[in-house]
Amino acid sequence: RLHHVLVRIDDVGRAAALLSRLCVGGVYSTIFLYSAELFPTSIRSSSVGVCSVLSRFGTMLVPFLSPTSLPPASSALRSSCTLATKAFASLMVSSAAVALLALPETKGTALPACLAEL
Repeated sequence: RLHHVLVRIDDVGRAAALLSRLCVGGVYSTIFLYSAELFPTSIRSSSVGVCSVLSRFGTMLVPFLSPTSLPPASSALRSSCTLATKAFASLMVSSAAVALLALPETKGTALPACLAEL
């Protein structure tokens, strides 16, 4: 039977959600490790805290941009939330690309002890 062979859409969505959770976990680990290497010792703890707050801010925005949290009758609002989700995702991808190209490499370098060493 053909319906046993085809993958259901729910399974694909569930797999995509699990993959995105895996990627988010990796990103949070990278934020904490890289920000600890990037900032000097004198301001390292407050800088890691600021990076943590900014990363959590994006996490707080996601439920407001999710079209799945809307009632089924609001199709116009659902389409505008889908547009907002796409805009937010494109902003995150472009900021990740800028960060990848603009931030310095820290492999093999000594950690700075004060702001004057930057």
